[in-house]
Amino acid sequence: MLQVNLHPVYGFSLLVLLPLVQGLLGGFAIEITEITPNKVLTFKVTAQPDHPEIVGHFSLDKGQLYLEANADGTTTVIATSWYRIFVRPAQYFDWWASDIVRNVHFRVLHHIRDLAEADRRRAAGSRS
Repeated sequence: MLQVNLHPVYGFSLLVLLPLVQGLLGGFAIEITEITPNKVLTFKVTAQPDHPEIVGHFSLDKGQLYLEANADGTTTVIATSWYRIFVRPAQYFDWWASDIVRNVHFRVLHHIRDLAEADRRRAAGSRS
């Protein structure tokens, strides 16, 4: 699980994240299984890239983005993924799988942060 704090998000919605998540997962197809506006987006992975280093070795099963309001007006976005590995030694390969998933999380969370901060700058500019 990884998280990033965002400044106040103006008109930001988890629905905006759907194409973003699909695009950043590069080759993974997803299906939304739960959405609570401005709170949680959960999806299952319905297809994975046909890459020889993934097929039969790693399965990304589902993911979730959770928004949590902070007292200082920022928002924390928490990303969680569930996956399975099918290689031995599991402890060694889990380290690699965790690193891959962590890097996907960073890509998604940093992009979300950039979008939210751009929204904030636009909103601040329109008020001046």
